[in-house]
Amino acid sequence: MSKRRPRVATLAMLALLFGSFWLLPWVNARVGLGVDWQREPSNPFRVYLHLKRSADLERGDYVPFAMHGMAPLIPDDTLFVKQLIGVAGDRLEIRQQALYVNDQRVAIINPVILAKAGLLQSRLADQAVIPEGEVLLLGVAPNSFDSRYFGLIHRTQLRGQALPLW
Repeated sequence: MSKRRPRVATLAMLALLFGSFWLLPWVNARVGLGVDWQREPSNPFRVYLHLKRSADLERGDYVPFAMHGMAPLIPDDTLFVKQLIGVAGDRLEIRQQALYVNDQRVAIINPVILAKAGLLQSRLADQAVIPEGEVLLLGVAPNSFDSRYFGLIHRTQLRGQALPLW
């Protein structure tokens, strides 16, 4: 009987090992582990679980997205994580160096960051409505490089949802 236990354990380990090769691509297509390497964190976490397919994103969710149109400053498809603050139909307004969404102040606009980025405040209109298919993403840190400076993000750039781990 003692000879059968090692054989059963060995077979179980082999089945687990070989089974993981078939299961791993399925898991990898749906879930990943992400790390925010920015010097100044723009989120209250550094490590997150990346749910690669998330259909129902809501205001307040943390969202990984692929940056586009910022090269050479930031290469295309660089993955960032920011918080979803504004959705289609929300009213945006910039007044007194602050950004308002539906008449609620959500962030200040730092003229130093604006100048360093070489971007114009006109990427967010002085008064606008977020169009269908676009979202406003902000970091929680006051100096976060986010939609205040690079503008709205198209939903096709979103890469699922980030669940904070630590």
